[in-house]
Amino acid sequence: MCFDTQVHNVQDFTEANVDEMMKYKLVGGGGTIFTCVLNHMKKEDYVPEQIIWFTDGKCIVTGK
Repeated sequence: MCFDTQVHNVQDFTEANVDEMMKYKLVGGGGTIFTCVLNHMKKEDYVPEQIIWFTDGKCIVTGK
């Protein structure tokens, strides 16, 4: 998934579809808020095996 202030383009990649990762469309426009991802995962009862964050380091982390 991509995110900025909200979650965009949610997709799961596995060994079966790893080639599709190269076609994945990056979406977002800044204003990075990590908690939108955590809230999305909680709402969807989604527990990934791994999370890899790519960021410019300009972000907001809140407890909400």
